[in-house]
Amino acid sequence: GEITHTLRHNQHHSSRGYREGGERRSEGKQKEKRSREERRREERRGAGRRREGEEKERRREKMRAAGLWSCAALLLALAAGAWATPSQERLCVLPFPGIYDHPQQTELRICEEFSDASCCSSEYVESVVVWADPISANLTTHGSEGSECEDMFTALACLACSGSQDTWVDVHSWGITVDVCTAHCDLMYETCGDEYVSVNGRYGRVSEEFTSGDDFCHALFPADSPFQIVPHSRDSDECWDNTVECDEDDYFPQYSECDPSSGTRTLAFLKKPSAQCKGGYTPPSPTSGLPCAMVCSEGEYLPPGATECLLCSPGSFSLGGGERIEVWEAWEEIDLPFRTFCTEYNDAKVISGECGWVLAGEEINSGVHLNDSMSSYLELSVTLVRDGHVRFSFAVDAEKRYDGLSFYVNHELILGKVSQQPFREVLLDLERGHNLLQWVFSKDMSVSLGDDVATIEMVEIDGITFADSDCDVCPQGQYAAEAGARICSDCPMDTSAPKTGMSECVACAEGRFAYEGSARCTERPECGD
Repeated sequence: GEITHTLRHNQHHSSRGYREGGERRSEGKQKEKRSREERRREERRGAGRRREGEEKERRREKMRAAGLWSCAALLLALAAGAWATPSQERLCVLPFPGIYDHPQQTELRICEEFSDASCCSSEYVESVVVWADPISANLTTHGSEGSECEDMFTALACLACSGSQDTWVDVHSWGITVDVCTAHCDLMYETCGDEYVSVNGRYGRVSEEFTSGDDFCHALFPADSPFQIVPHSRDSDECWDNTVECDEDDYFPQYSECDPSSGTRTLAFLKKPSAQCKGGYTPPSPTSGLPCAMVCSEGEYLPPGATECLLCSPGSFSLGGGERIEVWEAWEEIDLPFRTFCTEYNDAKVISGECGWVLAGEEINSGVHLNDSMSSYLELSVTLVRDGHVRFSFAVDAEKRYDGLSFYVNHELILGKVSQQPFREVLLDLERGHNLLQWVFSKDMSVSLGDDVATIEMVEIDGITFADSDCDVCPQGQYAAEAGARICSDCPMDTSAPKTGMSECVACAEGRFAYEGSARCTERPECGD
């Protein structure tokens, strides 16, 4: 049946800043996290070798003298009320030396995931390396060197760097409590099960001395320590569990439906369903009273929440409220909801299985193994918020008059069967509302000539939104010299654009050449006789 899909431009998962990277971004964050843990292990091993003997003790004494990990010093400060009632503006609430009042960019040797907005200074991180920070120094166990358990406790010490700590840290006159998610307590208990710990005069294996993750978390710090963990089983957003912190790319702008009485709508920033993060970036507050039908022209965009269109900068482009597909590599990476299938015997039967249009990188084709009396369909169902257009570039090589490509809009034939056609571009108007677009390559009962295939290089749909929320950067091999470009242009012969977002092409060096639209120059071959 027909696919119905109301496209919301700001939710697309393409190269735009607000679109979803989906699982790829989440997987990348997890890979970065694993890489950080490996680096931390190396730092620990290196620190252990560098700080052996007197040097290590000298440094620890220096930390003690500074009060960095002294329980007595911390209790005295808390009793004095220095941090008992932190101000509303303060985000970094932990009362440790080396902790800022507000998150700021800091180069960190470990805990580097917080470098862009860190509550801790580089000096604090250096104390973490030798277990001399206020958290590590009071732990009943650190785990064996280089173990995953040790990584868990390094992450626990690094929580002091998080700009979201005011969500799960409470500062009292008698000490500090941290709400740790019960699930994370269970994970620490499982990871550190074979480690040994000394608690309340007993020394034994974690898995033997404790019965649960909550029990283990309660015992991580001595009873008289001013730093304590509180296992937290409620909303996971209110407790710490070492989840990757969110950044701006984990949110997308979403407009509400238009209020017909006022002609306005509200803009809110929502967390993407695929985002595996919490805390970190704080999205802007919802903005109400925005005009519903702000229309931007080609080469312009409307930033979320703005009421005036802006020109795209050189090296970028905008259709003004649409999508243009020129790369055909994977269905899930295409920003329009295409589908494909085959029929036979004058559409009387739908063919299941691997039959239909085939993705081929820079183009999509109708398939080269189509039998007689079969048709290969490429369908696109879109809902336009305003009148727009469809533009596509195609070529056909098939039996003249009997086989070829036809194009339909809402089941009405718009472009009759084309059998022989080098690449050409077609532009057709579309009306506001739902539109079902169909490219159909069909074969009659006998005879095949030529390549027996239809090919599409580009499909462009305008009118999906009133305005683009940002501009796309030019791909490699293309450029946009002026502000306000509708599309990017191919680099001329003997020039290239090796990066995305270029405003001019680079001339090839002597002895090298490039065809039009090249991302790089290659060595010019010698001429033959």
